[in-house]
Amino acid sequence: MATIDIIRSACSKLDELDHKLRAVEIREARERREAEERAKEAAHYRSREHLMQVQTAARNYQARADDALQPWGLRARAPVLGEPLGDYRREILDQVRRQLPDSHQLRAVRPRRLDADALDAIEPQLLNAVRVAATQPDTVPQGQLRAVHDIDQNGLKITKWIGQDSFIHEFTRPGRHARIRTPDNYQDRPFFR
Repeated sequence: MATIDIIRSACSKLDELDHKLRAVEIREARERREAEERAKEAAHYRSREHLMQVQTAARNYQARADDALQPWGLRARAPVLGEPLGDYRREILDQVRRQLPDSHQLRAVRPRRLDADALDAIEPQLLNAVRVAATQPDTVPQGQLRAVHDIDQNGLKITKWIGQDSFIHEFTRPGRHARIRTPDNYQDRPFFR
Protein backbone atom coordinates (compact mmCIF):
# COMPACT_ATOMS: atom_id res chain seq x y z
CA MET A 1 0.00 0.00 0.00
CA ALA A 2 2.78 2.38 0.77
CA THR A 3 4.27 1.93 -2.67
CA ILE A 4 0.99 2.85 -4.35
CA ASP A 5 0.72 6.03 -2.26
CA ILE A 6 4.28 6.98 -3.16
CA ILE A 7 3.56 6.42 -6.87
CA ARG A 8 0.32 8.44 -6.65
CA SER A 9 2.03 11.35 -4.91
CA ALA A 10 4.87 11.22 -7.45
CA CYS A 11 2.34 11.27 -10.32
CA SER A 12 0.47 14.20 -8.80
CA LYS A 13 3.73 16.09 -8.38
CA LEU A 14 4.62 15.31 -12.00
CA ASP A 15 1.19 16.58 -13.13
CA GLU A 16 1.67 19.71 -11.06
CA LEU A 17 5.12 20.29 -12.55
CA ASP A 18 3.71 19.64 -16.03
CA HIS A 19 1.02 22.33 -15.48
CA LYS A 20 3.63 24.79 -14.21
CA LEU A 21 5.83 24.04 -17.22
CA ARG A 22 2.91 24.65 -19.61
CA ALA A 23 2.08 27.91 -17.83
CA VAL A 24 5.69 29.05 -18.15
CA GLU A 25 5.73 28.10 -21.86
CA ILE A 26 2.47 30.00 -22.46
CA ARG A 27 3.78 33.06 -20.60
CA GLU A 28 7.06 32.98 -22.54
CA ALA A 29 5.19 32.67 -25.85
CA ARG A 30 2.97 35.62 -24.91
CA GLU A 31 6.01 37.72 -23.88
CA ARG A 32 7.73 36.79 -27.15
CA ARG A 33 4.66 37.90 -29.15
CA GLU A 34 4.46 41.18 -27.20
CA ALA A 35 8.17 41.82 -27.74
CA GLU A 36 7.76 41.19 -31.47
CA GLU A 37 4.77 43.57 -31.58
CA ARG A 38 6.76 46.24 -29.74
CA ALA A 39 9.65 45.75 -32.15
CA LYS A 40 7.29 46.10 -35.13
CA GLU A 41 5.76 49.21 -33.58
CA ALA A 42 9.19 50.69 -32.94
CA ALA A 43 10.18 49.89 -36.51
CA HIS A 44 6.99 51.59 -37.67
CA TYR A 45 7.84 54.73 -35.69
CA ARG A 46 11.26 54.75 -37.32
CA SER A 47 9.84 54.00 -40.76
CA ARG A 48 9.78 56.55 -43.55
CA GLU A 49 5.99 56.43 -43.83
CA HIS A 50 5.46 57.29 -40.18
CA LEU A 51 8.02 60.10 -40.27
CA MET A 52 6.30 61.49 -43.37
CA GLN A 53 2.90 61.38 -41.62
CA VAL A 54 4.28 63.20 -38.59
CA GLN A 55 6.03 65.75 -40.81
CA THR A 56 2.81 66.34 -42.78
CA ALA A 57 0.83 66.90 -39.59
CA ALA A 58 3.51 69.30 -38.32
CA ARG A 59 3.41 71.22 -41.62
CA ASN A 60 -0.37 71.55 -41.26
CA TYR A 61 0.09 73.08 -37.80
CA GLN A 62 2.77 75.37 -39.21
CA ALA A 63 0.42 76.49 -42.02
CA ARG A 64 -2.30 77.38 -39.49
CA ALA A 65 0.15 79.38 -37.40
CA ASP A 66 1.55 81.08 -40.53
CA ASP A 67 -1.95 82.20 -41.49
CA ALA A 68 -2.40 83.79 -38.06
CA LEU A 69 1.07 85.39 -38.04
CA GLN A 70 1.00 86.58 -41.67
CA PRO A 71 -0.54 90.00 -40.88
CA TRP A 72 2.24 90.54 -38.33
CA GLY A 73 4.88 89.86 -40.98
CA LEU A 74 6.08 86.75 -39.12
CA ARG A 75 6.26 83.02 -39.82
CA ALA A 76 6.13 80.01 -37.53
CA ARG A 77 9.36 78.07 -37.30
CA ALA A 78 9.66 74.91 -39.37
CA PRO A 79 9.39 71.54 -37.61
CA VAL A 80 12.56 69.60 -36.95
CA LEU A 81 12.61 66.02 -38.22
CA GLY A 82 12.02 63.65 -35.31
CA GLU A 83 10.63 66.34 -33.00
CA PRO A 84 7.55 65.15 -31.11
CA LEU A 85 4.42 66.56 -32.72
CA GLY A 86 2.89 67.69 -29.42
CA ASP A 87 6.01 69.61 -28.42
CA TYR A 88 6.19 71.35 -31.80
CA ARG A 89 2.51 72.27 -31.67
CA ARG A 90 2.84 73.72 -28.17
CA GLU A 91 5.93 75.71 -29.15
CA ILE A 92 4.35 77.38 -32.18
CA LEU A 93 1.19 78.16 -30.21
CA ASP A 94 3.37 79.80 -27.58
CA GLN A 95 5.02 81.85 -30.34
CA VAL A 96 1.57 82.86 -31.62
CA ARG A 97 0.35 83.70 -28.10
CA ARG A 98 3.23 86.14 -27.56
CA GLN A 99 1.83 88.38 -30.31
CA LEU A 100 -1.28 89.14 -28.27
CA PRO A 101 -1.34 92.36 -26.24
CA ASP A 102 -0.66 92.01 -22.51
CA SER A 103 -4.25 92.93 -21.67
CA HIS A 104 -5.76 90.08 -23.71
CA GLN A 105 -7.21 87.22 -21.65
CA LEU A 106 -5.70 84.49 -23.86
CA ARG A 107 -2.23 85.89 -23.23
CA ALA A 108 -2.33 84.19 -19.81
CA VAL A 109 -2.81 80.73 -21.37
CA ARG A 110 0.37 78.65 -21.35
CA PRO A 111 0.15 76.11 -24.22
CA ARG A 112 3.16 74.15 -22.96
CA ARG A 113 1.26 73.19 -19.80
CA LEU A 114 -1.93 72.04 -21.55
CA ASP A 115 -2.79 68.47 -22.44
CA ALA A 116 -3.82 67.49 -25.98
CA ASP A 117 -7.59 67.83 -25.44
CA ALA A 118 -7.31 71.33 -24.00
CA LEU A 119 -4.91 72.25 -26.78
CA ASP A 120 -7.49 71.18 -29.38
CA ALA A 121 -10.03 73.51 -27.78
CA ILE A 122 -7.77 76.54 -27.26
CA GLU A 123 -5.87 76.46 -30.58
CA PRO A 124 -8.63 77.91 -32.85
CA GLN A 125 -9.45 80.60 -30.29
CA LEU A 126 -5.80 81.60 -29.98
CA LEU A 127 -5.21 81.72 -33.75
CA ASN A 128 -8.35 83.80 -34.35
CA ALA A 129 -7.46 86.20 -31.53
CA VAL A 130 -3.98 86.78 -32.97
CA ARG A 131 -5.43 87.30 -36.45
CA VAL A 132 -7.85 89.93 -35.08
CA ALA A 133 -5.22 91.58 -32.86
CA ALA A 134 -3.01 92.18 -35.90
CA THR A 135 -5.45 94.79 -37.18
CA GLN A 136 -5.95 96.55 -33.84
CA PRO A 137 -4.14 99.90 -33.50
CA ASP A 138 -3.46 99.41 -29.78
CA THR A 139 -0.99 96.60 -30.59
CA VAL A 140 1.39 99.13 -32.17
CA PRO A 141 3.62 101.27 -29.91
CA GLN A 142 2.84 104.99 -29.70
CA GLY A 143 4.42 106.98 -32.52
CA GLN A 144 4.96 103.99 -34.81
CA LEU A 145 3.14 102.51 -37.77
CA ARG A 146 3.11 98.83 -38.71
CA ALA A 147 2.53 97.47 -42.19
CA VAL A 148 -0.10 94.73 -42.39
CA HIS A 149 0.16 92.79 -45.63
CA ASP A 150 -2.98 91.04 -46.80
CA ILE A 151 -3.26 88.80 -49.84
CA ASP A 152 -6.73 88.41 -51.33
CA GLN A 153 -8.06 85.32 -53.10
CA ASN A 154 -6.74 86.59 -56.47
CA GLY A 155 -3.19 86.93 -55.14
CA LEU A 156 -3.25 90.74 -54.92
CA LYS A 157 -1.06 91.99 -52.08
CA ILE A 158 -2.69 94.81 -50.11
CA THR A 159 -0.66 96.79 -47.57
CA LYS A 160 -2.47 98.57 -44.74
CA TRP A 161 -0.70 100.76 -42.23
CA ILE A 162 -1.88 100.51 -38.63
CA GLY A 163 -0.92 102.70 -35.71
CA GLN A 164 -2.32 104.74 -32.86
CA ASP A 165 -1.77 108.01 -34.72
CA SER A 166 -2.58 108.68 -38.34
CA PHE A 167 0.31 109.37 -40.70
CA ILE A 168 -1.26 112.79 -41.32
CA HIS A 169 -0.42 113.68 -37.73
CA GLU A 170 3.23 114.13 -38.77
CA PHE A 171 2.29 116.86 -41.26
CA THR A 172 0.32 119.01 -38.83
CA ARG A 173 1.78 121.73 -36.70
CA PRO A 174 1.39 121.54 -32.94
CA GLY A 175 -1.63 123.27 -31.44
CA ARG A 176 -1.43 126.64 -29.75
CA HIS A 177 -2.85 127.65 -26.44
CA ALA A 178 -5.04 130.73 -26.77
CA ARG A 179 -7.48 132.60 -24.56
CA ILE A 180 -9.64 135.55 -24.95
CA ARG A 181 -8.36 138.53 -23.04
CA THR A 182 -11.10 140.38 -21.25
CA PRO A 183 -10.92 143.11 -18.65
CA ASP A 184 -12.15 140.61 -16.07
CA ASN A 185 -9.18 138.26 -16.68
CA TYR A 186 -6.48 140.94 -16.43
CA GLN A 187 -7.63 143.46 -13.85
CA ASP A 188 -4.16 144.41 -12.54
CA ARG A 189 -2.38 144.42 -15.90
CA PRO A 190 -2.74 147.00 -18.56
CA PHE A 191 -4.64 145.95 -21.64
CA PHE A 192 -1.92 147.27 -23.95
CA ARG A 193 1.80 147.44 -23.22
